[in-house]
Amino acid sequence: MFNQVSLKSKLVFMLLGIALFCIAIVGYQGLSNGKKALMDRIYSQLTSVRESKRAQVQTWLKEMQSHVQAMAIDRSVITASREFISAYQRLEDKTLSHDQLANLKNYYVQQYLPQLSKKLKISPLLEHYLPVRNDRQYLQYHYISQAQTTDKDSSDNKSYYAGVHQYYHPVFREMIQAYGIEDMFLVDIKTGDIVYSVMKNVDFSRNLYSGAFSVSNLGNLAKTIHDTQSHGKVSISDFDFYKPSYGKPSAFMGTTIFDESQQAIAMLMIGVPQERLNDVMTGKKGWESQGLGKTGEAFLVGDDLLMRSNARLLHNSKNCYADSLVNKHLLDENTAERICQLKTSVLLQKVSNPALKKALQGGSGTQIIDSYSGKKALVAYAPLLLEQLNWAIIAQIDLSEANAPIHAFQKQLTISGVIIASIVTLFAMFLAYLFTRPIDILMKGANQLSKGNTEVNIKLDRNDEYGQLAKTFNHTAQLLNQKEKLIKEKSQQYETLLKNILPPKIANKYKANKSQSFSEKVENVTVLYTTLGGFKDHTNSTNAEQSINLLNELITAIDKLSQKHGIEKIKTIGDCYLAACGLTIPRLNHSQRCVNFSLDLLQLLQHFNRTHSTPFTLRVGLHTGTVLSGIVGEDKLCFDVWGEAVSQASLIRFSATKNSIIITEAVYKNLTKQSLFTQHDVVKTKEMGEISIYIHSTEVSPSAEDTNDG
Repeated sequence: MFNQVSLKSKLVFMLLGIALFCIAIVGYQGLSNGKKALMDRIYSQLTSVRESKRAQVQTWLKEMQSHVQAMAIDRSVITASREFISAYQRLEDKTLSHDQLANLKNYYVQQYLPQLSKKLKISPLLEHYLPVRNDRQYLQYHYISQAQTTDKDSSDNKSYYAGVHQYYHPVFREMIQAYGIEDMFLVDIKTGDIVYSVMKNVDFSRNLYSGAFSVSNLGNLAKTIHDTQSHGKVSISDFDFYKPSYGKPSAFMGTTIFDESQQAIAMLMIGVPQERLNDVMTGKKGWESQGLGKTGEAFLVGDDLLMRSNARLLHNSKNCYADSLVNKHLLDENTAERICQLKTSVLLQKVSNPALKKALQGGSGTQIIDSYSGKKALVAYAPLLLEQLNWAIIAQIDLSEANAPIHAFQKQLTISGVIIASIVTLFAMFLAYLFTRPIDILMKGANQLSKGNTEVNIKLDRNDEYGQLAKTFNHTAQLLNQKEKLIKEKSQQYETLLKNILPPKIANKYKANKSQSFSEKVENVTVLYTTLGGFKDHTNSTNAEQSINLLNELITAIDKLSQKHGIEKIKTIGDCYLAACGLTIPRLNHSQRCVNFSLDLLQLLQHFNRTHSTPFTLRVGLHTGTVLSGIVGEDKLCFDVWGEAVSQASLIRFSATKNSIIITEAVYKNLTKQSLFTQHDVVKTKEMGEISIYIHSTEVSPSAEDTNDG
């Protein structure tokens, strides 16, 4: 059918086909490189955000610790601690009237306990939370239930405690506002009683060593400080649902207060402000200005796999995002309801993926994972590196948004390809017209000649093939020229075929000698012999065509890698690959080139296994020595090498473990980077005795640097 098409159409098709093929190759390379560059940029941006946020969080927590240390050695705080403890001890004989006690109970029953039940979905008992001791009831009545509508630095009671409180409370209130602290506690280190707090929640005047709040994270922090009692040592407790704050996720810091005689008298503890931590992680909700686009975010996760800062979806969604996760079976209804009610994902949103687990184990990096929202996401992960908290930081962006520039680039590339193809088509048609116009003239002359018109004279004033063809009609000598051209074409085909079979240098010698037997001895050649493991087992589980295609793809990739390193391929025999360096082209660094090629070969195989889900392994043997090379055969030419170097390289490869490189001492002495190899047990052979070998074995080999020609 193709023979029925005119030459002009064939030419258009050929020109267009070549052009489209070139466009496809260039487009594919441009798309691949562009996609890689865009992905690298996104990963780099995520890594930058991750490191920036990690530094900000660490700096902020250290700043909080510095505030605690500074407050603990402040004379006014030391004096206030001593006076509050003394004033607290003088309240033992203070009691409330029946109406005052009823007022305090009414606060718990109507305000605190209902809110706590609503927030935490529990049924709290009044007996568990209402203080029993008279002094504690006295303080909570005057500074909590009675002071709901008044400033807590004043009270209508005339106790010594009230005087101390009225003197110090305004100072401490201004102090926590200046430092950005959520609350401040002074605790008697001997008894564990909270003798003062700024915000006066239901933990005020309660004991942290025993009772309802001893098992809270504030209580655990108090016990840690009591056991430590170290100068300048600031301890921190992780976030937990703190019941005195109606179940709000809270974390605390604290240290020991020493008096002038260096005696531990009290504990200073502060509430770490969750809002400030969220501001640090969200950049005050400025995600887009930080380069995180529409879906990117950075958040903290604890070793319990629960968030320690709010999710971006909590701020972005008009409706609570947690409800949509219930429909995707990513959250249970109870947890989703609490996220929506408390308006926080801290300690509620679970994050579980391989990247987070690596970060909690101290690793850092980037990869693609399934995010907590159920979408594919690019993430940059790292540990937070805090002394007392095992947290990880995650910076992520949805894969769909990350791929948007790639899709736009693909679209632009496609449009450009269509435009170029259209232009090429028009240009091809024009060229075809110019090219075939002389043929039309020649055809008319040939028709005249076939009719017996020997006087026909074709006039083509050209110096190309058309001009030569025109002379054929006018001069009989053109027949000899055509035969010579045919011989020349055959000779060129023969030369091309010969160079495909033999190395260029050997092919030139073969043509010069005009002989089918040729051999030479070459010294200082490094021979590389590899065996591909697992291929035979793999072929048993697949058909022959798939196995051959897979092997061809792998061998082609190895051939390209060998050309990059200046390695000369000799032959492949099944799953074995024989190559050499310094054979036909002398190389001063032939051993190093072979080692670099072997290292990159291991990486190539790892990438191939990941791409094709294959279990292939490599065993590589290297030896430097003298080899014999030559042309073997008459009907079918074959270039081969043999000798001691080939034999030793073949023998020692069987001593190699999976994905390892075995080299002889001759190779080892020629290397510039001998530290990559360790000496191995000698190989005992019948033919060559004991052979000293060195081994390099690793699951991820470092990429070898290209070396210059020796």
